[in-house]
Amino acid sequence: ACGSAAGGKGGPNPDPEPQELLLQDGSNLRVALASESLVYCLLAAHGDAALLIDARDRAAFDQAYVCGSWHLGDASGEQSEALMGALRSRCGLRSVAVLGEEVNALRDKFVLRVLNMLHKAAIRPKGPVLVLRQGLTAFARRFPFCMRSKNAEREAPLPPCPAELLAPGWSGTRRPLSLYIGPEACAVEPSAAPVFSALNVRTVISTSGKHLKTPHKRCSVVAIQEGTGAEGEALIAVAREGCDKILRQSTACLLCGPASTLVASLVLAEALPRVAQSADEAEAYVRLRYPASGVLDTAARLELTRVIARKAGKKDPMLEEQSSAALSVCEGKQRTGVVQDLYSQLSRRNRHGAKVALDTLRVALNNILEQPTEAKFRRLKGSNARVQREVLAHPEAVQILRVAGFVADDQDLVLPPAAPLQALREVLAQLPVPCGGM
Repeated sequence: ACGSAAGGKGGPNPDPEPQELLLQDGSNLRVALASESLVYCLLAAHGDAALLIDARDRAAFDQAYVCGSWHLGDASGEQSEALMGALRSRCGLRSVAVLGEEVNALRDKFVLRVLNMLHKAAIRPKGPVLVLRQGLTAFARRFPFCMRSKNAEREAPLPPCPAELLAPGWSGTRRPLSLYIGPEACAVEPSAAPVFSALNVRTVISTSGKHLKTPHKRCSVVAIQEGTGAEGEALIAVAREGCDKILRQSTACLLCGPASTLVASLVLAEALPRVAQSADEAEAYVRLRYPASGVLDTAARLELTRVIARKAGKKDPMLEEQSSAALSVCEGKQRTGVVQDLYSQLSRRNRHGAKVALDTLRVALNNILEQPTEAKFRRLKGSNARVQREVLAHPEAVQILRVAGFVADDQDLVLPPAAPLQALREVLAQLPVPCGGM
């Protein structure tokens, strides 16, 4: 599983929780039950990369709906080709979540109707279709600031919202009460006041080295000053202090600033070791909820691995990791020159093709980093027209994927299960940042 929801003494429940659903035509559809916390993160942090579909009837939708969600209308029976085309277009390569009213979501007739429509439309979402686990009533109680009534969304758009890493009640009385991560706008924008009130955030942990001025009542700011030493060492020092301060808080915390990804990962390693048994798992947990999180470099991953090993009771974990890190640094330097040279060659030969290939490579590599155990993201099928056109048609793009660890499997390109994800991070870091023109 990519994450967990609070599960009491029995431990965390998978979040999302994979399920096999038998459809009307006798076929099986792979879905996953998602907590209101995870669905909120899709809305708050994923932006256009996620699509929420409200399965209820029109009257219930008009009365109160999740900001930005889509209603399919009251169509029943045979749906029009236009609707099927709209589903394929809007759901393709996005995280898709279906929202219903029933607590037992997979017995909700409206949810089942939408799932059958999605199956009929043969959509290709990012990961399995998610289904809100407890229904919209529970979601609205937790996140009232996300709800809108008919025609109200234009006048009241969604304010800056942080992603939720640890939901209230995540582990009894352990600290912090809950944990959120987001940009500084969440802390300084007055429009985020309803968000802070509903989430009961009382402490902002800022790793930017400056004291933020927050307009939110009864909220204090803890500013962590920049560390000393080399850049990587300074970042780790800040992250250690940030993690320590968060674990001492008895209130809900908002984490923001340049070291947030490492701080959040360290908190998970300390507080929820069952969902952070490796650096990859910890990073995937954070990225699933907050895609804007930065990519951990080798030094940061080494620090995270050290904490994970200590929590697991392993002795002297640093010796092997330091050796591996030194090798990774050497290999990373080699990748840097190769990736940049390959992209320059492609750009000189085919400027437009290079831009399209760049976008596709970024999506493919980020998909794996966000969901490293999802097999379909680790295989680029040679029979796929888009893969043929945007990747395989360019030898340089294929070679960049090989540098990242992909190997040929007949006509496909596959990232083996044992391939280190650090190679993907280093390749991503060396690809040019997308811009309006190249």
